[in-house]
Amino acid sequence: MLLIAAEGNNKTETNYFRNFQRDNVSIKTISGNETSPVQLADRLIHEANELDLQEGDLAVCLVDSDFDSAKDIQLKQADQKLEKACKKQRMLKMILSNPCFEKWYLCHFSSSSRNYNSSKELLKELESYIPGYRKSDNVYPLYLKGKTQKAIDNAKKLENTRLNSGLQPHTVAFGPSTEIYKIFEEFLLKWLDNVDWSGDS
Repeated sequence: MLLIAAEGNNKTETNYFRNFQRDNVSIKTISGNETSPVQLADRLIHEANELDLQEGDLAVCLVDSDFDSAKDIQLKQADQKLEKACKKQRMLKMILSNPCFEKWYLCHFSSSSRNYNSSKELLKELESYIPGYRKSDNVYPLYLKGKTQKAIDNAKKLENTRLNSGLQPHTVAFGPSTEIYKIFEEFLLKWLDNVDWSGDS
């Protein structure tokens, strides 16, 4: 099982990951209106305990860094909570996108390390690849399918660039970047047919 806790109404993330639901891949998105990393971590830990996750399952908090450096404290606290919970449950982790989830969508097209002044600026760039993009749209079938391996490679390039710059992961300054690729490498790619992520049909 892949268990996901995301900020706010999480429709964008839910609609995206629903594309990878299969008979052998169970994906559950936790409903709720939590907006802080600490609240998300608490909710994820609670749900993981309720569902009695087993070895091989993955539970993640999807967090957007946004641009508020005060969030660094919350990110650290959430990481500590999840790390402690991992002693009882397999694989609970925070997955950070900087500044927002849609950076993962952009990685399907480009490894640009352009810095953004706002999430709106990033969404405007995304529209050059996905015309008329709106949050909660299910853009995977038409625009992203067959490009997942490219997105993974580009996300890892961005991460390495940030690391080589001496920046600390899971901080607001660690961007642009996205860790969504880890969900594929650590869970989904083990279960999905190759065509789902690197094929063209």
